[in-house]
Amino acid sequence: ALLESQSGVGAYEFLVRPGAETVVDVRSTLIPRVELTQVGIAPLTSMYFFGAKERGRVDDYRDAVHDSMGLQMLTGHGERLWRPLANPATLQLSAFQDVNPRGYGLVQRRRAFEDYQDAEARYEKRPSAWVTPLDEWGEGDTMLVEIPTDSEFNDNIVSFWRPRGALAAEREHPFAYRLYWCALPPDEAPSARVRETRAGRSVNEGERRLLVVDFDIGERPIGALRARAETSAGRIMHLNLRSLPRTGVARVVIGFNPPDAGGAEFRLQLVKAEGGEPVSETWLYRWTPA
Repeated sequence: ALLESQSGVGAYEFLVRPGAETVVDVRSTLIPRVELTQVGIAPLTSMYFFGAKERGRVDDYRDAVHDSMGLQMLTGHGERLWRPLANPATLQLSAFQDVNPRGYGLVQRRRAFEDYQDAEARYEKRPSAWVTPLDEWGEGDTMLVEIPTDSEFNDNIVSFWRPRGALAAEREHPFAYRLYWCALPPDEAPSARVRETRAGRSVNEGERRLLVVDFDIGERPIGALRARAETSAGRIMHLNLRSLPRTGVARVVIGFNPPDAGGAEFRLQLVKAEGGEPVSETWLYRWTPA
């Protein structure tokens, strides 16, 4: 395929291997006509209308409506990140700094009909999309754009790689990557994964909001784990880790007082009780006023 525009030209090669898991190898070369300061490489789009954390403001018989439930990332230094998607009240733009990322994608983790209760759209069957760079992309940001929507028919989620610095004019800029259309990304690491994110009003005095995060911990004993959390604004009033009746699932409850103005960025991990070594992916969350 050829790209032709006022600001640049490009050439693309696509090697498609269809199947139950479809894999597309993409090799591209971009040649800007002018210096490009805003570039998006390997873009993905999806839809997120509502999930468990938005139930309080949605009048709908279904339990969740989304094509993807989170942005999953594997950074250049090997950290596994999970950012739950949101249908925000205002446009949200997030940038996750990295060097030579190993992969990122928009992922649908919940795979049971009961998670959605939609016999027509069958959201439990929607594929995940995962990008694995095939060369070094250098410094940049994995970007996430979340656009407010009042309908499930709008693709309101965008993710892409933004290189650090401008792409110089009249020079070749190669980018190669492998795109997976799959149920779950090709990552076999034994890290505990986020199962669900919930949010709501707290009934306890001294705190106003709750964030509830469920992890699939497998056979790890709950007594050997502890939760480690931090926020960029506001104050965490309590942090609780407990097991659930469902085998292999642990729940972290964060009670916090929001800041007087603006939002807050949260970071949460499960770590070993002794030594503090991480055993889970890192949950990242942006809380914003409704």
